[in-house]
Amino acid sequence: MIQEIRTVVKEADLEKVINYFDKSANKKDYEKQVIYNYHTEGDLRLIRTNSYVKLSFKDNNDNDVVYISKKYEKDLLNMFKNIGISIEFKRFRERYKYIYNNIYITLDKGVKIGNILRFKFNYKNEEEKNNVLSIIKEIMDNLNIEETSVSKFEELYGKYRTSWNDLVGDMNEDIFLK
Repeated sequence: MIQEIRTVVKEADLEKVINYFDKSANKKDYEKQVIYNYHTEGDLRLIRTNSYVKLSFKDNNDNDVVYISKKYEKDLLNMFKNIGISIEFKRFRERYKYIYNNIYITLDKGVKIGNILRFKFNYKNEEEKNNVLSIIKEIMDNLNIEETSVSKFEELYGKYRTSWNDLVGDMNEDIFLK
């Protein structure tokens, strides 16, 4: 089974969190992303980076992912526009990715939305789950980070969804991704 914990990281704590995982993680990576969330049945997303384009569709418990050659990304965006698939909202983020004690960790520095820290892990039984949860609690305690409630995330994303175009609509995606 998969468990995910996410929390908001205050801007003042961002560098401390990045430094902690840069020093202690087994693997680390960084990329800038532009994420298009489309207005469709299910959750259709297109994620653009400098090195890949990923199309992701989730409905119920199914998750389909397709990687698209960079040379076709503009054609795909135009195709969606021409067939009437509209963008529900668009996000810009810098994503720090880590593997730490078999926990997949991402820290997203989101433009105009805030910083989101995610811990994601697989477990086979309750004992294994509780062991990993105690590791995560220890990390959060060491970094003085509190877990954010689901209602706070809903509020945060709700505000962003309704005003994303005013916040980031004029951003140049190609310049951001460089």
